[in-house]
Amino acid sequence: MAEKSLKAVCSVLIILSVLLVFYIVLTMSDRAQTSGQPTEVDEAVQHRGDYVDVILSIKNHHGADTGFTWEITLFNGDNTSETSSGAGVGSGGSLVHVASFFVGQHEQEKTRARIRVYEEGTMIDERVYTFSFLEA
Repeated sequence: MAEKSLKAVCSVLIILSVLLVFYIVLTMSDRAQTSGQPTEVDEAVQHRGDYVDVILSIKNHHGADTGFTWEITLFNGDNTSETSSGAGVGSGGSLVHVASFFVGQHEQEKTRARIRVYEEGTMIDERVYTFSFLEA
């Protein structure tokens, strides 16, 4: 009787081991397909009357959840600035953030927008735009 129980336990353990190996192989191949691709950061800066809109898109190609933070700073011609920031977690998807800044008093001055994106606390992207409302 004990011999039959031992054989049954061994059979179950073998089946579970095969399933575990199968799961590990599938998981590793899925990570290999996505982990080599970098995070994509896209943005658009547009003028809308007395406003500047900054649209930030972050696409995460990593297999695991990744924490992102970002800050968008608008520097006006009179050395004042405004910052819009945010945070989010992405896993194979996109995060989108829109920041609108009122700059009506600075229409004839050059304005600068700086975008910084951090992935798990490390800066992965920084872009600076300089524009004038006279050009818009």
